[in-house]
Amino acid sequence: MSAHPLDIAARDAILEGLLVAFPPRPIEASGVTGGLPEVQWLRKELAGVAWPDIEAEFVRNQADVLPLLGPAEYLAVLPAWLRAAVNEPGSDTADAVLAGLEYPPERLDGFTAEQREVVVEAARFILANNGRGLDTVNEEVLEGIERAWTSRKPQSSPG
Repeated sequence: MSAHPLDIAARDAILEGLLVAFPPRPIEASGVTGGLPEVQWLRKELAGVAWPDIEAEFVRNQADVLPLLGPAEYLAVLPAWLRAAVNEPGSDTADAVLAGLEYPPERLDGFTAEQREVVVEAARFILANNGRGLDTVNEEVLEGIERAWTSRKPQSSPG
């Protein structure tokens, strides 16, 4: 747990931002065919589920799976992993999410500008509240995340 209390209002604003930027819809867990058995299992578990319905415990148990997912799956489930990390910024889950955000796979083309902004805001919150604060290491991580999530051209918002 963090040495200081979380800014609940800031946390709640990010959680609301996730809901707005990533409208809940059933996950089509089919981005990559074949693959590792754990990915096949994960696809089966998540098929037809909307991200807000993914339990925090499930995310904790699968914290490091994001890099294994196909682009559509990654886009569909990332908000659940971000929510878990924002709710527990000092957790191993948060560390795994941050590592994945700093070095994301080439799958960001499907993200809108609004979604990218919420991802970066969530990362800022996690880093500021992970018990280490914005020390030199966290500042470097944040710079890497900002570079990764703002350097590629986002998809137009659906209209």
